[in-house]
Order: sequence, then structure tokens, then C-alpha cells
Amino acid sequence: DYRFFSTMWGVYFFAGSAMSAMAVCGLTFCLLRLTGRVTGLVTDEHLHDLGKLLFTFGACFWGYIAFSQYFLIWYSNIPEETAYYLYRKDGGVFDLGWNTLSMVLVVGHFVLPFLILISRKTKRNILLLGIMASFLLVMQVLDMVWIIRPMAYIDAEAPGPVSWWLDVVAVVGCASLFAAFLIRALASTALVPIRDPRLGQCLKHKNYV
Repeated sequence: DYRFFSTMWGVYFFAGSAMSAMAVCGLTFCLLRLTGRVTGLVTDEHLHDLGKLLFTFGACFWGYIAFSQYFLIWYSNIPEETAYYLYRKDGGVFDLGWNTLSMVLVVGHFVLPFLILISRKTKRNILLLGIMASFLLVMQVLDMVWIIRPMAYIDAEAPGPVSWWLDVVAVVGCASLFAAFLIRALASTALVPIRDPRLGQCLKHKNYV
């Protein structure tokens, strides 16, 4: 919406993008370790660090920026800004309303990740960390739907279940293409920076928090 303006918007988008990068990185390391590719190289200490970054960007930072943007727009009450949220308080995601998706994002993108990833045990558990990384990637896709879809259908009939197939194909297609290039790169490249002078120190890394 070219009429919408928010000084928080760039930071909001950055928070989701940074979280997605951490989630992909964490999910990749979890899969590599489960397949035995990086056994002894990627330890629970490294997963713990990735978990802390995922917790920071996936729950805390994203939630803080999202609330700050909403609060400032609500407080100033300027039509060019408030329209952004008004459009997302109705409409239709399978006739449930955009407001339903808003609540899903509040719970799924902030509350659940915060409560689950705050635990030290979750961050150091390869299976739980991989599940949370995948879950947050799904939440980021839903966030993009929440950003784009309401404005695309503001003057048209709300999309129904049948019209969502193109979105699903686009997301799955892009994710599959990215995964294919990533798997090809992982198979043809050394996974450890052998000549890095700090490699030994990295392998001995310990978390005390």
C-alpha cells in the first residue's frame, strides 16, 4: 500500500528476515548432525548458540518491533497509518477473517517460541531445535501472507480456499529450489573451514548461560 508509512517497517521486515536466516541455519545443522555429516564438529554448544539467536530474533526482537509499530500507529491515530491494521482486522482467510491470522501470528510467532525456546534444554536438543526452526519458518511465511494478501484483495472478492493454490505452489517451489541449491552446495564443499586459525577454539566452545 503506497499510502502506508511507518518508520518501524524496515526494522520489522529485517527482524523476520534475520529470524528466517537463523532458522534455516539451525535446521541445516540439525539435519547434518542427524545424518552424521558433522558429528563431533557441531556440538550441543553450537546448537545452544543458534537456539539463542533463534530465540532473540524469532520471538523477542520480532515481537518487540511488531508491538512497537502497532502501539505507535494506534497512539498517533493517523488515517494513512491506521488503515494498515484496519484492513487486517477483517477480510477472509478461509472466511475466518484476517484478524484470526493476526492472532495466530501473535501466538505462533511470539508467545509459543518465547515459552519454548527460553528453556536451555530446548536449545540444546537437536530434535526440538529443528522443529522450532521449521515452525518459525512457517510463521514467517504466514507473516508474509498477512502483509501482502489483505491489500491485494482490498477492492475485490476475498480469496477462498481454491484460489490459494498459487500461493502454496509459489512457496513450495521457491523453498524446493533453494533446498536443491543448498544440498548441491553442501555435497560439493568442505563443511569445515580447515584453514581457519580459530577452528580449534571454536570446537572447544562452551556456553555458561
